[in-house]
Amino acid sequence: MLGTPVPLCLPMMFPILLALIQLFIFFRTLGSVNTYWSVIILVTVAQLPFTSGRGTRAASSCSSPLTFPTHDQQQQRREDRRRLLTAQAEAARVAE
Repeated sequence: MLGTPVPLCLPMMFPILLALIQLFIFFRTLGSVNTYWSVIILVTVAQLPFTSGRGTRAASSCSSPLTFPTHDQQQQRREDRRRLLTAQAEAARVAE
């Protein structure tokens, strides 16, 4: 047993295994082992670190293809839209 090499993924799995042990104890205390709710809670908790807030980059190392405009960008778009509508209304008045 001492001569077998340690798999490279084993050190990376320790935090996951420790979290799973804690979640199992939590679900066992609630009496909800092997229920749909325990699966829903587990998947939700597991995916939370990979979600991103509005206007921020994803917390994971992968960049999210969906980006949300910041407050300043939304304000700029509103002003541009207002200017465009004003220019169109002015052009319509001149054409009459």
